[in-house]
Order: sequence, then C-alpha cells, then structure tokens
Amino acid sequence: ICNEGRRIFKVDGAYIWQLDGEQFVASAVDGHGAETFLGSTISTSDHASFVVQLAQIGEPTFFNDLGKEDKVEIRLPQAESIKSVLGVPLLREGDLNGILILADTQNPNRFTQKDISWATTFGVQVAIALQNARLFEEQRAFNETLDHRVAERTKALNDESNRVKTLLRITTELSA
Repeated sequence: ICNEGRRIFKVDGAYIWQLDGEQFVASAVDGHGAETFLGSTISTSDHASFVVQLAQIGEPTFFNDLGKEDKVEIRLPQAESIKSVLGVPLLREGDLNGILILADTQNPNRFTQKDISWATTFGVQVAIALQNARLFEEQRAFNETLDHRVAERTKALNDESNRVKTLLRITTELSA
C-alpha cells in the first residue's frame, strides 16, 4: 500500500498509522525514514500531532511549506526535512481504521485540492484492504482454534472408544 501510495502521488514517503485502542501504531512504511518508523506510537490524547488531528477532523488535509507551520507536529522520522504532508483518514463504514500520511521532502508546495480528491479515493481502497487483511487474520486464527478443538475432541473420542472396547472385552471374558 505504501509503495503504491508513493508511486501514485510521487512522494518521498508513505506511512500508515493504525488505531490500536488508545494509540496509533506505526504499522507500514515505504521511503523516507522507513528504518525508524515501524513500531512507534502516538497516543490518541496527543492533540498536537497531525495523526490525532486527522482522526478528529475525519477529512483529508495537507500542509505545504511545513517550515512555516507551527500548529501541527508531524511525528514522522526526520520530520525536519519534510516540506509537505498530506494525511488521509482511513475510514470504512464510518469507522476509523488508521491514517495514511504522504510526505514530500523536495517540494514545499507539493499538495493541492486535486490531491485531496485522489487521496480520498485511494484512502477508501486502503481502508478496504486493511479491513480485508484484518478479517483474513481473524479467519485464520479462528480456523487454527477450530482445528485445535477438533484434534482435542478426536483424541477424547478415541480415548473413550478404547475404554468402551476394553470394558466390552472384560464383560465378554466375565460372561465366558
């Protein structure tokens, strides 16, 4: 997803923050600062961060010429070298799954309203993909649990069958 986001929007970095309880967790990245991004977190109470602001607004937003911007904290690796950012809330059926951030380190006037409409469409696709991945993981975990239960029950039935066969042999011997 991040790789495609970089390619489509021609940016230097693409980052996905996924909502996990009371925090956003850095879950995917491609490009600028990738080596230090994964696993970092932002609390949902951190109202100065761009990610939390996007979650509250619920609409794609961009900031150009970040050097002059003081009302938002990007919280990305090597943030001082980022010139422009575009953030997209990843909403699926009204539920926030995460935030996609696209960053440009070259052009301080990179993003426009046209990018917002493209990013909105892309964000819907990303939200669907993330939900599908989560559902697939839940299905896999459910299947593993079910397989384990079936194996336990099969063993218990085999044990019971062996006990019944033993009792039958004892009864047959006693009858004889």
